[in-house]
Amino acid sequence: MKKKIITLILAALLASSMLFSVSGCGSEKDKEASAETETSAETQKDTGNRDAENNSGSKKSTTKILDGKGISLNNDPISAPADSGQEETAPVETPETEVPDNTQENNTSEIPDPLTGTEERRDLSTEELDYFSSFVSDMENYGFLRSSYSIPQEVDLDQVLYTGAGMDFEPLTFEESAALQAASGQPFMTDVIHLTSQQIEEFLQRKLGISLGEVRKFNWTYLEQFDSYYVEHGDTNRVTFTCTGGWTEDGMYYLDCQSSDGAMHTALTLEKSGDTYLFRSNILQ
Repeated sequence: MKKKIITLILAALLASSMLFSVSGCGSEKDKEASAETETSAETQKDTGNRDAENNSGSKKSTTKILDGKGISLNNDPISAPADSGQEETAPVETPETEVPDNTQENNTSEIPDPLTGTEERRDLSTEELDYFSSFVSDMENYGFLRSSYSIPQEVDLDQVLYTGAGMDFEPLTFEESAALQAASGQPFMTDVIHLTSQQIEEFLQRKLGISLGEVRKFNWTYLEQFDSYYVEHGDTNRVTFTCTGGWTEDGMYYLDCQSSDGAMHTALTLEKSGDTYLFRSNILQ
């Protein structure tokens, strides 16, 4: 009987011990679970804080570039990045150029120089007409007004050189006289005008801007051995002219001229060339 009681007591003690042990384990597990829960919560909190900070940083770093300036979407001002490695260059000062004072007006009326030509059309002045009257009446020029021609090549060179056009020439030598009489078949009864080929070439270049070979009308006798031209006559075709009106444009001069005896009226065209004029056309009216 005592053994049975002892056995029951031992069994009760053993059961109580086991219950106590199980209860302690559960408490430890609960503590561990609670600690894990708190750790997880803190981790989530930290993660949330970091995400919030990242999101906040993202907000602050998001900008829009407008007209070279950074504008923050969250209305925070953004400083422009510093220009590294480049120094600010000072503006270069450009020296000012002095402009001459042209405000003073020259009211002095001057007579245009007829040798300077012009660009715009204008009527010729009285002084210019007087100048051209003298020019066309000169010994070497009057002959260009004694025939009609629309281009220089059509000029009547017989009329131009009738009296020698102011060029010098020597009396005929005996050899020239003999050769000329042989060529013409008759003796000379009047004066003989003779000019060398070189004289005529230079004269035509200076007055017409063409060569002797381009002239279509020239009837003088040519002696090859002397390289000269000859004509015989005992009269003159000398005449003077007066320019009664005219105008100029782009270096061309258009003149109305008449002979001193009133027998000839011409429409003459001259072209400015250096310090003189070229004869371009002359129409007898």
